[in-house]
Amino acid sequence: MKLVVLGATGPLGLQVVQKALEEGHDVTAFVRATSKLTLENDRLEVVVVDIFAEDTMVPHMKDKDAVISCLGVPKKRTSGVVTLMFESGKAIIEAMRKATVPRFVTITGWCTAYDRSNPGPFFIEWIMNPLVTLFRGRVFDDVVKLETYLAESCSDINWIIVKACRLLDKPDTGSEIVAVEGQFVRGISYGIARADVARFMLSTLTTDQWNMKKVAIGVH
Repeated sequence: MKLVVLGATGPLGLQVVQKALEEGHDVTAFVRATSKLTLENDRLEVVVVDIFAEDTMVPHMKDKDAVISCLGVPKKRTSGVVTLMFESGKAIIEAMRKATVPRFVTITGWCTAYDRSNPGPFFIEWIMNPLVTLFRGRVFDDVVKLETYLAESCSDINWIIVKACRLLDKPDTGSEIVAVEGQFVRGISYGIARADVARFMLSTLTTDQWNMKKVAIGVH
């Protein structure tokens, strides 16, 4: 497949790029500066774009099969209004529409919405999320806006929201990834290797099982 990867220089994005190349995909990595991605591969193209300006992305999205976003807000960027995920998401989707790219896969976290009838794990709902809201509430709201936008305004795109809990800097475990539609997965570890997340995100490209769904993942 011909893929576009955003956030390609981040910890998760780099894993996605590397694994996609290993699987034989052609990868176009969107970056702020080419010097930030030092990988070299005949099937890798690195281009500088403005993720908030759709017209800078459209030419590089043409003839692509899917866009994978590994964008996230760095912990240090929590002051003031945070709109990176939502505003970039809108620009990315509009660019995809103009370039007729059919599939969008993005990463967010567990339990971004509370369901009284099916609450998440106590630690997530009552300890982790309140702390996130207290210290990084603007970032949390930004993610929720992106998820809502995809669900309510993007029925023409095969979007998939992959939800993971506490990303870890570990190699691919090779473990079976547990995936369920919804906000979280019960009975598994609260951490998952970024390499495992990358493996799952790429696996969604070859199935319609998760189209237009929020899918929570984890490993035992």
